[in-house]
Amino acid sequence: MNVTKRILVTVVVGFLNAPESRAQTPVPQFEVASVKRNTACGRKGDGPNPSPGRFEIECIPVKQLIQLAYFSLASGVGIKQGDIEISGGPGWVESEAYDIAARAENNARVELMGGPMLQALLEDRFKLKIHRETKERAVYVLTVGKNGPKLEQTKEGGCVAMDLNNLPPPPRPGQPRPNFCGSQSMTRKGPNLVITGHGMGMERLAGQLIPRFAGRPVIDSTGLTGSYDFQLEFAPDNTMGESARRPEGAAPTMDVAGPTIFEALQKLGLKLESGKGRVEVLVIDHVERPSEN
Repeated sequence: MNVTKRILVTVVVGFLNAPESRAQTPVPQFEVASVKRNTACGRKGDGPNPSPGRFEIECIPVKQLIQLAYFSLASGVGIKQGDIEISGGPGWVESEAYDIAARAENNARVELMGGPMLQALLEDRFKLKIHRETKERAVYVLTVGKNGPKLEQTKEGGCVAMDLNNLPPPPRPGQPRPNFCGSQSMTRKGPNLVITGHGMGMERLAGQLIPRFAGRPVIDSTGLTGSYDFQLEFAPDNTMGESARRPEGAAPTMDVAGPTIFEALQKLGLKLESGKGRVEVLVIDHVERPSEN
């Protein structure tokens, strides 16, 4: 997932191997916050429905809340693209879903509520303690092919910048949703999945989209800094999880009809190769189920 409203791996770490702490910079607290387990979710991970001063989120596992609070919106001022590996903790941090409804004074911005303020809430209600460390992992390295990239630069006005504090209303029935910059749409074409990217940079492509289907963290070594429109067509059953089962360095199998994501990327002038790399990991040291409100 993705988690913000359809918001929905390597970063520089300032305090490795140390518990998360904001003692040096006081963070405003939610004025009122309700945290309840939801056992009737039709599906999990729908993402928050925020507005300035109000933070509401439904059917979200704790692991996704951690992803949101300590990575995606951790700065409190903007969205970081991609995902971070989260390890440790009991199984219920993935299997149990929670609803949060909170209100903040002074119409606090969504980024602040979904980052530092949500961190404080998780540490208070879930007794959460985490630390960051780097670990060596089998990764994929994304590079440009020998004939150069075949990506279409996003035209001016080709996508709409997402402002979490001023999200547009849902489209009317029959009307298309706006193409937010950095987003993607997914459709099926027989056994293949077709992903259309809108105004997407390599940080999002390598940090979030490709790992979802390739099964490993991806390090961006393309050197490309622009925003691009593109289309990827591949058979997800030919790649999803398969990379974790085959021996390291072995080529993907071709036992499923349709191109692999490796081949789909090659059509865009990009190359995905196996390698080793050090990636940042969030480690859960302690977490408890919250008490009833």
